[in-house]
Amino acid sequence: MLRLSIAFVAVAGSFAARAADKMSHSVVGWSADGRYFAFERSVMLDGSGYPMCEVAIIDADSGELSAGPFKAVLEDTRILPEHACVAARSDAQGAMEFRRIDPALKGKRLKLAQTAPPAHIGTAARTIGIKFREGARACILLVTETPARSEPPEWVLYAWHLGLSCDGEEHMLRCTECDKEPPLAAGIRIVEVRSHQDRIAVFLERSTRGFEGFDVTPIVSASRLPVASSGRAADGGSR
Repeated sequence: MLRLSIAFVAVAGSFAARAADKMSHSVVGWSADGRYFAFERSVMLDGSGYPMCEVAIIDADSGELSAGPFKAVLEDTRILPEHACVAARSDAQGAMEFRRIDPALKGKRLKLAQTAPPAHIGTAARTIGIKFREGARACILLVTETPARSEPPEWVLYAWHLGLSCDGEEHMLRCTECDKEPPLAAGIRIVEVRSHQDRIAVFLERSTRGFEGFDVTPIVSASRLPVASSGRAADGGSR
């Protein structure tokens, strides 16, 4: 079975060779109890050349956007997106303090490995399985894409969803900033998973049609992890 470092896991979707705006992301911090976390995404805007950054705050228990995005665009082509992120974090400071988000708490970056989807998954859709362990729990993330109608017809879109299975318990993860169900994209892939206090944050890159090509935007799905049984915790809970 092929094992891949998280930095090289290409999970689902084919991306254009050239992206118009390809944003990067990083974790800003979690609350100590694990309910909230903040992340930022930034880019040099393709049209203007200005740096842009925005901070979003996620409720990991509900999987929904809790506050933001707090967006900053600096009209200066000589500076980097990091400067815009300073401004965006400043705008988000009050909301982060209210939710007790601590920049020192980045969460644990999980080691991922590609795996075959479970046998009960049909072949009509394209499904990629990614497995990981968190404490005593063995989990699989399933990214499923199904061709969807698009305008114009030659522009291929996929309806996608993200499932989580841990020790036999399965549920769907909500896309925090998708305005349609199911969400649509030209491509979707997992790039990072972090855990903190029995919650996980799955960071995905979503490819959509932009003004001059493909725009690639980091988005998040978050969830509580199932509670491990006492027997399994005793066998493998400590690491």
